[in-house]
This record gives sequence, structure tokens and C-alpha cells, in this order.
Amino acid sequence: MAEVSSPRVITPFQRRLLAEAWRRIEETGGGPVDTTHAELAAVAQGGDFETRVLNRAQALALSADLPRALHGLQQAIRRAAWTLIAIGGVIGAVAARSTLNADHAGLVNFYWVLVALLGVHSVALLMWFVSLLFSFSGSNVPPTPLRAPFEALARMLASAVSGNVQRSAYSAWMGIIGSGVLGRWGLSALLHAFWLAALGGMLAVTLLMLSARQFDFVWETTILPDEGFIKLTERLQDLPARLGLGSLDRETILASRRAAERAPPPGARRGWSTLLIGSLIAYGMLPRIALLAFSLLMLGRSRGRYRLDLELPGYARLRPRLMPASRRIGVVDADIGAAARRDGELRAGRLPAARETAVLGIEIDPPGTGWPPALAIGAQDLGIAVERAALDCALQRLRALQDHPLSLLVVCSLTASPDRGMARVLRDCRAAHHGPIALLLTQRARTAVRLGETACREREGDWRRIAIATGFDAAHILVLDLDDAEELREFLLARDDRHGAGGPA
Repeated sequence: MAEVSSPRVITPFQRRLLAEAWRRIEETGGGPVDTTHAELAAVAQGGDFETRVLNRAQALALSADLPRALHGLQQAIRRAAWTLIAIGGVIGAVAARSTLNADHAGLVNFYWVLVALLGVHSVALLMWFVSLLFSFSGSNVPPTPLRAPFEALARMLASAVSGNVQRSAYSAWMGIIGSGVLGRWGLSALLHAFWLAALGGMLAVTLLMLSARQFDFVWETTILPDEGFIKLTERLQDLPARLGLGSLDRETILASRRAAERAPPPGARRGWSTLLIGSLIAYGMLPRIALLAFSLLMLGRSRGRYRLDLELPGYARLRPRLMPASRRIGVVDADIGAAARRDGELRAGRLPAARETAVLGIEIDPPGTGWPPALAIGAQDLGIAVERAALDCALQRLRALQDHPLSLLVVCSLTASPDRGMARVLRDCRAAHHGPIALLLTQRARTAVRLGETACREREGDWRRIAIATGFDAAHILVLDLDDAEELREFLLARDDRHGAGGPA
């Protein structure tokens, strides 16, 4: 039997879903070690950074059969959705069967049946509108009772296949489809489809029972005036009448009161039955059809506008490799010593020239060589900020020193993840100080032991990228382990040698 080829990733949204799944695979250490070929191919194909990320991910994912895993997962999710919709149809059918029960005299209260069939639907529709308003005001996904059972069914169906690739595919799918704008409209579409199926089940069973059994519809009240029910019925049949499903006149409505003095006319049963069917369609199914179409339209629009979050570390570390400043065309007699010197200068960096320096630590333990670090004589110690309140206090002290010509040295630990929170802290430091500013990354040895040398180098690159993006000069980013007295001494000696030779500070 010929081998079935993996399903092709066609749409732009599917390509972004594939890239997001591959990012999660690489973050868990499941990607290939050598990605050079895929990255060179992505660079050769050109395009902006996101396009190159998509091309790289597609080339690498094919080798791991990730497109097939995503396709299988999407099929499982569709089966889960259709299962819930089928359950909705069964629930609606059971509700209609239990509601249409005549009493011992063969009479059925029309308004009791109508409220039983459309009451819960109307409350659910109102809850959807309210949750949608809340989601636009800040909440990611409208809270709907279908979310939990839908996710449970999706996990159950997706768990048929296990492995890192499948888990990453599920994580990416739920991270994109199950949250944000896509989650809002995806779950809304599922909710409306569920209720449309429930109403369809109600309509089918109601038609079946009205065709096979005889019901005499009446209305009754104890304390409300009869005129109110008459006017309510006339208003109720306005919309169904536009569909040709409402034809009760005032005399028929009045004669259908349970305690009426005269019997209803012969056509009353058909008129009330037609109004019940028309109400299910006009006030139940048609609004759900319109909202389902609108939700699917918004879901498709949101998929078309979805873009990868290229600020995530997993994507940011690819930028130097996929968007190189220059293209390598070959090296003849490479100067290995010069390359080593360049690497050492990049690792060490340098402090900006200034007479005075203010030093601020961000979420670090006091280094073994003392605090503040002996990088500047008479440094202004702004302390080590662990909490936001301490950071705000330190930045306030820094603003009070703006009249002094000083530079700012921000000390961070490589053990900390360079996430958006740290990027916001660096941006606040840059905004609070208008003079020269430098970043010192410490505790490298501890990070290398915890993450491994390769991951530690990638962590350095991530820190450099967010620092440069927040306004730091690349030349003023240092990697210096302040816990290592020997490394600190070598840095100070090298700096003094540059001073003595008239080099930059």
C-alpha cells in the first residue's frame, strides 16, 4: 500500500499555527539540533521576519510529521464540536417531549409550553451578550458553560495519540484557538451551533407530536387581566405572521381561555399549533442562525488577521539568524585569533564613559564580591529592587540625580527569563534616565549549570535583544559574573589597560 502523504499546510493561518506548535516543540527541547539548512533556505526565500519564521518552521516541521499531527488534532476537535452539537439536538428533543404533555382533560397551557421551550434559550442568549460585552472590556474569552466540556472532549479525542509532537500541537492549538479574539468567536460559534441544534430538536419533536397527537391549547391566569394576555398573543404573532405562521384573531384568543364560556372555533387548534411552531422559528432559530453566521464571519476575519507574537523569546532569538545584517559569501584564511577577540569583546562589553555611576540591581541576590560592584569608584547605590515598589522608589531617586552628570548601570541575573515583564522594567529604567546607561548580566555560571551551556548562550542572546529593543546600546551590554572574584579582577585589569592606552572607557 502506498504511503499516505502528510496533509499540506495551505492557508496562512495554518502556517502560523504550525510555527507556533514548532516553537513550543523547540522550547521543550524536542527540535533537531542542526537547523542551519532550514534557516539558510528561509533566508534565501526572502520576505519579512515573520515570513522567514514561517518558512523555517514549515521546513523543520515536515521532518517531524507535525502537519499530520496538527491535521489529526483539528479532526479530533471537529469531532468534539459535532459531538456537543449532537448532544444539543438530543437535549432539545427530550425537552420538547417532556414539555408537550396534556393534562387529564387533553389541554395544554400554550404559554407554559412556550416559556419551557424558549425560556432557557432566551436566558442563555442574554448571558452571551453580557459575556461578549465583558470580553470586549478586557476578558479574553466569554465564559460559556460549553468551554469546559468542549475542552474535555477535545483532550479525550486528542489523547488517542501521544508524544511530544502531539502535545505541542495541542498546546499551540488551544493557545491560539482557545483564547483571545479567536477564542471569543470560536466558542461563540460553538455556542450558537449548540443552541441551534437544540432548537432544531425541539422543532422536530414538536412537529412530530402535533402531527400524531391532538392537543387543545389554552391559556389561563389567576390575578392578571385577560386583556393583557390577548394583547401579548397579538404582539407575539406579529413576527411569525410575517413568515406565514400566525393567524389567531381576537375572538379565537379570548375563546381559548381555559374558563371561557364558549368553546373555541374549529380552527383554534391549528392556529395555536402554527403560532407555537412560528415562535420556535422566529424567536429561537432565526436569531441563532444570524448570530452563528456572524460569529463564523468574525472567526474567519480574526484568523486572517492573526499574527505571531514575534517578541516571544522563542522567535526573538531567531532574528539574527533569519535577518542577518550581511550575507556570508565565504572566508579565506580566517583569522581565528581575531574571531576569539571579537567574541571576548562581545561577552565583556564596556561601561559608558562617565565621571559618576549609579548602580541599580533588579531581582538579584547580593553578589559574592560585594554590593555595589567595584566597577566604579564612589558609585551611587540605588539598591537591589525585588518588588515593584522598591523599583519605583529607586527610579524616583534616580530622577532626583538628573542634575548630576552620571551614567546608570542596571544589574540583572541571567537566571531570570527575559520576558515582557523584564522588558518593561528595562524600558522604565531607560525612560527614567536620560544619560548613558549600561546593562550588566551576572550569575552566568549558575545559569549554565541550571540550563546547560547552549541554553545559557541563547539566554544571553535573548537578554541582548530585549535590552537593545528597549533603548540600550549593544556596546554597553556586559556579561560579567560578579560572584567570580577572578573574572571581576580580570575585567578591571583589562579596563585599566584600555584607560592607560587611551582606549575607550
